[in-house]
Amino acid sequence: MVFEKSMIQKVSNYFETRGYQTFTEVPILRKKIDLIAFDKKSSVAVELKVKDWYRALQQAVIHRVLADYAYVAIWHEYLHRVNVEQFKQLGVGIIEVNVAAIVNLEAEKSKIKEKRIEEKLIQATWGKTHD
Repeated sequence: MVFEKSMIQKVSNYFETRGYQTFTEVPILRKKIDLIAFDKKSSVAVELKVKDWYRALQQAVIHRVLADYAYVAIWHEYLHRVNVEQFKQLGVGIIEVNVAAIVNLEAEKSKIKEKRIEEKLIQATWGKTHD
């Protein structure tokens, strides 16, 4: 059986090999974001779900307010259930997780990001240890 916690390291590795610093379980606005990744130019929020892609999509849409890019990471065996058109319409990307994580659909840069909320996100990660 696959759990979100077993997926998170693979997704974290994907971003770290591309020069991002990653943080997990970041508290913001009474919620926790599964994974946040920062590089010098952008921020990425990732919601991980084994199979509940619709719930993950709902959460990722909210993440577009606080990060430049929002993704849903889903276990490869359930990827065929995903409605890719809904992701495209909402600008949310898709990461497939198997032995490694790969991007199946690139996220669009958010046009609704709120700088004040992003600053809270940055503050929430300062005290966390790098994963």
